[in-house]
Amino acid sequence: MLILRDTPKGIDQPIQRLQKLLYDRLSAKWGLNGDQYWQAYGRAYKNQAQVGYLPEVYVGGNEYREVYYDDNFAVISFFTISDRRTFEVGMETSVAWIVSLDLTRVKPVRADRVDEEVHADVLGELRVPRFGFTLTGLQTGIDNVYREYELYRQSSGQVSNTDSIKYRDMHPLHVFRVDMNLIYQNSNC
Repeated sequence: MLILRDTPKGIDQPIQRLQKLLYDRLSAKWGLNGDQYWQAYGRAYKNQAQVGYLPEVYVGGNEYREVYYDDNFAVISFFTISDRRTFEVGMETSVAWIVSLDLTRVKPVRADRVDEEVHADVLGELRVPRFGFTLTGLQTGIDNVYREYELYRQSSGQVSNTDSIKYRDMHPLHVFRVDMNLIYQNSNC
């Protein structure tokens, strides 16, 4: 299901345009017919948790929903943004698109781990700058993908949020992030 904001403003406008494009094109490429296969969220918030932070989307009524992988869906995706924005040419910030998926549901005819094929599908859509986004990299590994959601601990010994999902990147599951730079005009200032 493509989950869109009713009236996106500021940074949510280009994010929503890219969210819709990626959902439409990759759903077709991966044969995900129907809303039950993919939960495609826009921007997630970095909300304080007991230890570190959680990626959560606002669902209304002062309620938020965590957006880590959910095995009811083949794919869960969301965008996260840097806490820092600059004002040079326009508004500029780092944006990441985080994707958690079941490789066997996205490419079911293959028996091997097709993570690189999935990366190629995604990068094929993002190599050309769109809506102010410029591709800067791709990262794998739970700690890299969810790095904004960790609380820096030198020696606290506490369990981090990602410790509970560390096995969510073993076949058939895969988690990755695509890092981008975004320059956009904030017409709402």
